[in-house]
Amino acid sequence: MKRIVYLVLLLAAAVFAKDANDTFGNFAISVNQNPIGKWQSVDFVRNINDFRPGRRAAKIDLFLKDIEFMSDGTTSKVWTWSENLLYNAEDKTKEKFQIREANDTAYLFFPWPDGQKLYYYVLKRVSSEEPPSAEKQQQPDLTPENCTIADLSASGGLEGIR
Repeated sequence: MKRIVYLVLLLAAAVFAKDANDTFGNFAISVNQNPIGKWQSVDFVRNINDFRPGRRAAKIDLFLKDIEFMSDGTTSKVWTWSENLLYNAEDKTKEKFQIREANDTAYLFFPWPDGQKLYYYVLKRVSSEEPPSAEKQQQPDLTPENCTIADLSASGGLEGIR
């Protein structure tokens, strides 16, 4: 009889553990560690394993609201990146980031050193498309049907014409 009770308790514990993992999401390190796109902050944690989707651990206003990663290794903030490393030229630091997935959602664990401690901003992918560069946004449309003499003059397109 004791064995049956023990087996029932063991089985119940296994079922509860599975439900707990499903509730908090089964995090897997993403095969795709490519951060290109826009990410939005959702939490700030001491350890990566402290993060639970849908439950915010941080009681503070998040300083880093969002960040965009471009394919040329730059970001919309002070960092540059290569492979899975972040570089901060101002602080002269280098930290490793991770992208993990839970419930078909990608989360970027962005390292945030604070003295001797390391914390992580948790950012959720909101777009995997690279934003247009500033150069592409500022180029005027100089096709003949959309072009004026002023446009050509400003772009240097009238040089050499007499």
